[in-house]
Amino acid sequence: MKSWFLSRIDKLLDRESSNGVPSNIWPIDKHLEKFFNDNETYVIHEKTSETIHSDIFVIEPNESIGRNYFILLTSGMSALPMNTHNDYQNFRYGELMMLLPMDWNMNYEGFDDENNWWPMRLLIGMSKYPHEENTWLGYGHTYGNLDGESFSKNVEFNSVILLDSISVPKSFLKIKRSFYRNIYIHSVIPIYQEELDFKLKYGSDALIERFDKNKIEEVININRVNTCK
Repeated sequence: MKSWFLSRIDKLLDRESSNGVPSNIWPIDKHLEKFFNDNETYVIHEKTSETIHSDIFVIEPNESIGRNYFILLTSGMSALPMNTHNDYQNFRYGELMMLLPMDWNMNYEGFDDENNWWPMRLLIGMSKYPHEENTWLGYGHTYGNLDGESFSKNVEFNSVILLDSISVPKSFLKIKRSFYRNIYIHSVIPIYQEELDFKLKYGSDALIERFDKNKIEEVININRVNTCK
């Protein structure tokens, strides 16, 4: 946590890490301006970086319009193209999003507690993963702890699946740029080991059917039912 600080976005628009690591904060910020006010958006900024410069935009809840959750959005994964298969060249550039409930402790002082910090840690690790491993992340892909350990002591989730968001406008999920450089935003949904096993055996659509049947919401609920147990 010591390598992070909070800032409003206007201080960071032209910022890159000191060692010249690729950053992509500008197009992300311009995209957010179309949907949110500056006073409800801030950045968890990575001070030192390798491979890519990974920040997290935080969009605060706004109950007056029915947005009763925090939006976490990575900024950095799209600084470099991912190594996609030939049929998926359109999806070489991507970012990740996660929705947290309104009562999540997003105070800076609370980030020393891993029970609060794990979503941010997870998103930053995921944003770097494709470039460190020469691979890619996209719809239906899963990611998690290889040892099966949960993300923190207060949750049993040890993996995630990337899906299309159903909570934000569809236009928010695509940042339009030049041909083959559009940025696609995928929603990160924490899952249990049994759900990961089920998805690997039967596919993403089958797991989504389980989610629908059990009314699993996109906003994280650390106590939600395990749909495959």
